[in-house]
Amino acid sequence: MLQVQYRLSDGLITHIWDAMPPTMLSSQGSGDAPDETTVLVDTDMGGMTVLDGYYVQQGELTPKQALTITAMPNPFPADGVTVCQVTVTPFVPCTLLVDSQAMALTQGDQVLEITASAPHVFVVSLEPMGPYSALTTFVEAT
Repeated sequence: MLQVQYRLSDGLITHIWDAMPPTMLSSQGSGDAPDETTVLVDTDMGGMTVLDGYYVQQGELTPKQALTITAMPNPFPADGVTVCQVTVTPFVPCTLLVDSQAMALTQGDQVLEITASAPHVFVVSLEPMGPYSALTTFVEAT
């Protein structure tokens, strides 16, 4: 039995409590934020599996859709001119975190362009969102 705390806006799971017997859950509290709520879920999956691979839709655990972050070319020359284009497929409006800096991808601007004038490895990840997940991508300027 898991108690799952999630955002009402998109179903992103923000916290999980695991306890046996289920009566122990009530003693753990939830600390709900104003835009969050909790639901009890009867599952054999571990908390990390649920946290990483699921979101809550209509009170039920739902598998996230996997997105792919692609950088082309990768690696690319750190010459201050060459552009590396970063995309998400299938495309959904989202925010990518590039070295922890938020960069929005929108319907009208679906490509993030990166340049570098010195060697660097950029860490590109999907900002957490309910229905989607993506593996972190490393983009190397050489």
